[in-house]
Parts: sequence; C-alpha cells; structure tokens
Amino acid sequence: MLVSLSVTKSVDFQGAQDEFSNVYNFTGVTNTVAALNELADRIVTLEKSIFGNDVAFRRVRIWGGEGLAPTTMLLTKDLTGFGALAPSAIYRECAVMVRWPLQSRISGFPTTNNTFRRVSRYLRKYLHTSVSHGYATTGGGAAFSPANPGPLRAYATDVMTPVAGVELCAPNEDKPVSGPQFAQYLEHRQFPRGRKE
Repeated sequence: MLVSLSVTKSVDFQGAQDEFSNVYNFTGVTNTVAALNELADRIVTLEKSIFGNDVAFRRVRIWGGEGLAPTTMLLTKDLTGFGALAPSAIYRECAVMVRWPLQSRISGFPTTNNTFRRVSRYLRKYLHTSVSHGYATTGGGAAFSPANPGPLRAYATDVMTPVAGVELCAPNEDKPVSGPQFAQYLEHRQFPRGRKE
C-alpha cells in the first residue's frame, strides 16, 4: 500500500529550536505494526547518518494507506537522539538538494512545429543537514563534485528501497527510474515562520 512518512527534527536557529521535516512516500508497505515500525526505524537511521549532531530527532509519523482516508494516521512515535556527523560552519537554512529522476511525460501542449516535447520530472528532497558534505559554504565557491558525495550517496540510494518490498515513490506512485542526483550548490530553504519576534 501507499503511505506517507515524515521525520521531524529541530535545530537551534536564531535563538530558538526550529522544527522542520522531510516527507517521503512509499509503496509496497504492509499495514502491520511491525512493518510500519521497521520502515520508520530504517528511515530515521538513514537520516541520522547524514545530519549533524546539533540536529535533534523529534518524531516520526506514517499516514495514508489503501482503503483509508489520506490523513489516517497509522503510526506516530517520539524519537530521541541526534545526527551522527560533526556540524559545519554553515547557515542553518542552507539545504542539500537530492533528486531522483522519474519517468518523463509528454507535455499537454504542442510546440510551434506541432510536435510534443517530453518534460523531465524529479522527486526532490531538501535536507537541512547542518553539514556541508563537501559543498562550498560561501557564495561563488566551487561547484560540488557529485562523484564523491560521501554518506549522501549511501542515504539517497538506500532510501529508494529502505526495506524489502518497499519503494520510494511520488504521491501518484511514480517510482524513480534511476539513481540519485545531487545539486551542484547548496540551496536556501526557509524554516517555517511564525513564532519569532
């Protein structure tokens, strides 16, 4: 069955603990307590391997499922512990962008010569790891070399099939058609706003 999973984390930013999360969709999940816990524990382990030890892991949730309302909660549990890596001198709203290519689609509108074009599609994750992972941390720095992303490649590969029979997918169940790709530069993605004065 198709489920969504989020891992909520927090990091000290501008004088407060800011929470943020990454959401995944998986197909092939069995709706049993054991299977849901196995999937949750595996994703948390994979994420901890690429996050800094100043990032606290707060909770994991799984929802959805075939024949259920899209918002039906299947598993919620509190987490303990921190990321496994030493944090870098990096602005905390900087994020590593990982993407997985999906099957391209033909656009719905013809080009000027009445032909249709294929549109590239990707599944993306923006990871506020607190670790530079070899990226330049200042503007104008050298582009990241995706040939040597260290633990990022292991995470991004393993999350595609985190447990036997379970596959990473888009919300419409489209699955990646090839391995992960990494943006050449860090991205800036804001944490949720609203409570700072």
